[in-house]
Amino acid sequence: MEKVQSLGYGYFSFCYKNPLLADPAVRKAIAQTVDRGALIAIGIQGGGVPMNTPISPVYTALTEGAAEFPAFDIDAAKATLEAAGYTDKDGDGVRENANGDKLAFTLTCRNTTANIDAIANIFKSNCEQAGIDITISLVEPATYTDIVTKNKNYDINYIEWGVIDDPDMALDAIYHSTCSLNFMCYENEAIDAILEDVKTLPEAEARKAKMLEFQQLFVEELPTINVLVRVNAYGYSKQRF
Repeated sequence: MEKVQSLGYGYFSFCYKNPLLADPAVRKAIAQTVDRGALIAIGIQGGGVPMNTPISPVYTALTEGAAEFPAFDIDAAKATLEAAGYTDKDGDGVRENANGDKLAFTLTCRNTTANIDAIANIFKSNCEQAGIDITISLVEPATYTDIVTKNKNYDINYIEWGVIDDPDMALDAIYHSTCSLNFMCYENEAIDAILEDVKTLPEAEARKAKMLEFQQLFVEELPTINVLVRVNAYGYSKQRF
């Protein structure tokens, strides 16, 4: 039996069409509620490793020394929201802004994603401890594609990329402002420039430097919260190899 990390990863993303989620303080606070340890130990029953950097830990050359996502800390999440003016004025457990707009979001997921019930409920529980209400919506893949990918009409989603096999060459397909897979509606000229420049650099060290720069900006912006990499197990007979 051999175990290897997947080339894909699981993540939560935010749709910037929602003005509350366009606020970096809200995205940061949600990132601070994400407990990767629980998602792996309970959510996927130990079948993965945490993803603390924007690029998968599979690619050690690109993640050594990289900036990391905010650490799990519910109290810090509460403080982040307090500092940004989100308080629970009516005592219902859900914070709102000065205009009374509540931090209440729908988490949209494909119902075919392995362990999705546990993943979604861990996320919901932790967010609610910080005063953020989450409604879980598990939908058929076709419905998910219509809501998230095509119409970009969602709040937060969870999904897992299958294969990202060349990060420094492929990430523009997800995070560039003009790309089709950027269903977050995320736009950042500095990120765009990095993702364009890295494709022109033949030297590995120069590409790594660009990817470190990318990851630093990414954890400041938080268009997505990358959380885990699944571990795949393969059985084989040593008698044949």
